Amino acid sequence: MKKCISVLMALALFVCSTLSMNVTAFADEISFHYDVESAVLTVTGSGRMTDFTEQNFKTRPWHVYAEETRTVVIEDGIESIGDFAFARFSELINVQIPDSVTYIGNTAFGGNDKLREITIPDSVTEIGTYAFGYDYQMCIPKDFVTYCSYKSAAQYYCIKSGVPFDVPMVNNTAEAHITIADEQVMWSFVAPTNGTLSFNSIGGKDPYGRIYDSATYSCLTDPDEMDKMALVSDDDSADGINFKMSCKVEAGKRYYLAAKFRTSSKYDGSSASENGRFTVQMNFSCTEHNFVRDSFIEEPTCTEKGSAVEKCTYCSETRIVEMDAKGHTPLPAVIENFVDSNCADEGSYDEVVYCEICDYEISRTENVIDLKEHTFTEYQILTPATCTDNAVQFAVCDVCDTTIMAEVENSALGHDYVSTVVSATCKERGYTHHECSRCHDEYDDNYTDTLAHIPSDEERTQVVESSCEQNGSYIGVIKCTECGEILEQNERVIPALGHNLNVKSFDGNLVHTECDRCIFVKDFIFMDRYNTVVSEDDEWSVLDMNNDGFINAKDYVYLIKIKIV
Repeated sequence: MKKCISVLMALALFVCSTLSMNVTAFADEISFHYDVESAVLTVTGSGRMTDFTEQNFKTRPWHVYAEETRTVVIEDGIESIGDFAFARFSELINVQIPDSVTYIGNTAFGGNDKLREITIPDSVTEIGTYAFGYDYQMCIPKDFVTYCSYKSAAQYYCIKSGVPFDVPMVNNTAEAHITIADEQVMWSFVAPTNGTLSFNSIGGKDPYGRIYDSATYSCLTDPDEMDKMALVSDDDSADGINFKMSCKVEAGKRYYLAAKFRTSSKYDGSSASENGRFTVQMNFSCTEHNFVRDSFIEEPTCTEKGSAVEKCTYCSETRIVEMDAKGHTPLPAVIENFVDSNCADEGSYDEVVYCEICDYEISRTENVIDLKEHTFTEYQILTPATCTDNAVQFAVCDVCDTTIMAEVENSALGHDYVSTVVSATCKERGYTHHECSRCHDEYDDNYTDTLAHIPSDEERTQVVESSCEQNGSYIGVIKCTECGEILEQNERVIPALGHNLNVKSFDGNLVHTECDRCIFVKDFIFMDRYNTVVSEDDEWSVLDMNNDGFINAKDYVYLIKIKIV
């Protein structure tokens, strides 16, 4: 399931260039370089990037590479990543952000379908809306993850936006630091196998804990709603002050561990002696172990079984497993006992496969070498070739005196045709006549159609002219230019002309138009389409007085100047 947030983004996709280039992009000293072979876009220099908007993001200097860039590298010295700077980069999968960046703008990496992870340095202290974590439909993919630090600006952005984040505890322990009233601090945990996740606090404070499924987590303010959303929550089940809870978790899923003070009165940030700190711990125990080979007790051989110790990758649980015999490992076959053949006697050889480990003879196959062909070095013609038949020759084997007779392949002479073209007339077809100069074989082919009729251009008859709203018609006639015979006669439609509206008057709101071909009139309320795009076939285009494709203030000025009532 995806978490979706609607956003109006009129984003256009452009055809990508295949050239590598350097261009000065923004104010200050910022430029970029694109490498075609690696599909890496590198931004260098110093200072802040220019911010873009939904309306002008296509003017980004690197916009031409938005459909091919796979990696964006921001080099040290850049202080901000501008609004919409890398939005809708359809192939982007990797982003590198330096410690010099302190601001990531609105939708800076929004709408990137293939970007599934991002690392945000602690230097970033301000992040705009939809900055990252959103696909092309501006939904949050469930497999997206933000790598960031505890209580960093990036973590606050992820918590508020519902973007998955990775902030693990170190050695299963962390110090919670509450600095404002009702603040909830959070860490993340990805279950390596199916198991039980436990979470508890330690110390003399009175904290409250929850465990969430990151896929269903939302940032809410109502404590009761937060408890409903949590997989499990607890206040004082450990010793009357500290919380302690457990829940079943699934392999590969991400979970959030959250802690806060039970009420804002426990800590409101006003006391200098209250540092708002307490310790939390987590523990994970497997219910389904992920065993891998740790050591051999007895290695199996080609023919004998063995045994090994396997250890769980997370909890170090071990087990002993029996291992099947490896079986022989065949080497490539070798040839033994080779005896070659000739044209009188067959040959033979053994094809033998040995085991690579123990030299055991796995298989031995006896093979026969077929008789070799006779060797004929001198041929004599017995029957000469004709137009259709090959020549016949004979020869005697150089080794065993075997005599053979055989046709000489492809030696037939083939016909030597002399071709005569007979042109077509209007009464008879044309053709080509072929006759062999050696054997007088003959045939006709390449027939052409008779030339009885040559069509003329279409002539119009019975013409009925069209009007603005009514189609006209005519009869199209095609005749033979030689004999005058009517070859085709078709009824054709002359499309209606359509009204040709002209502005006749304008009172500041109502535009009155009249057709210059008929009595049709039509009134338009100018503000109904103010600041909109029109096309040539749009009847509202009559109000586009300067023909720039928009109905706007410029057209209003034209109307006022030339069409005042």
